[in-house]
This record gives sequence, structure tokens and C-alpha cells, in this order.
Amino acid sequence: MKKILVLFIFVFISSCSTMQLPKDYNSDSEEVKTLSSKIKKSRTEKGYNIYSFSALLAIPEQQLKDIESGKIPPDIYLFEKISRYTGKSMEWFFRE
Repeated sequence: MKKILVLFIFVFISSCSTMQLPKDYNSDSEEVKTLSSKIKKSRTEKGYNIYSFSALLAIPEQQLKDIESGKIPPDIYLFEKISRYTGKSMEWFFRE
């Protein structure tokens, strides 16, 4: 859990100057798979389809698909929006 939080902070800070992923980002890790599946689960539980949720978040549909598949992490601002619109606390996404 600490590892993924550090990753989010690193992605946020590095996104201020560049949009590259950290070298240690591993889309195959269990933490990333769990987080991405929880994002998708929370979206579907609220009744949003991929198109309506991406519009609500003001991001391209492909970006949301990539987040939900674990290819890319959401930045901290987007993660906060996901939390707010799904009604889940940010901590919920990191609980096991």
C-alpha cells in the first residue's frame, strides 16, 4: 500500500514537468491490478459506462480504459475526481 501511494505522489510530481511514467511503474504488479479493478468496480457500481464516466472526468475514453486496465495510473487530481464521483473514499481504493 505504501508503495502505490509513493508511486502516486511520484507520478503527480513528475507530471508537473513531464508526462512519462516512472521507470519502476509495473502495470503487472498486484497493487496496480487491484487499484485498476477497484476503479472499474466503483464506476460500474455507480452505474456509469465508460463513455459517461470519462466525460464526467473530462478525459478521453481511451485514457480511462488505460487506467482501468492498469496501463497508466491516474494523477492525484483525477484520482480525487474518481473518488468523489463514485462516492468512495480515496482510502477505500487501497484497502485489501
